[in-house]
Amino acid sequence: MIPVPKECLILLEIRNIPEYEQKRRVNDELAFCRRKIDAIKKQAEKSFAAITNTKNERIIKNSCDFRLLQSSYILYCRQNNLELPEKLTDK
Repeated sequence: MIPVPKECLILLEIRNIPEYEQKRRVNDELAFCRRKIDAIKKQAEKSFAAITNTKNERIIKNSCDFRLLQSSYILYCRQNNLELPEKLTDK
């Protein structure tokens, strides 16, 4: 839900995970995410909208400040000359 610059990501090579059970769990989680990608994105967008548009103090208190995180991400990218996703460039 929070964008991360590509330059800050570390590639996980599943084949290099030494323990079989951990490798299997990671593969299972990846397969699940790939199958459910549309539902996951839709739920993330719905949660973002619900949290950022609410006046309910209880929800706000128990949630991340997405607007602050997003503006900090934009600032970080600009300060480090990193590419911003198109949907954030107009902010």
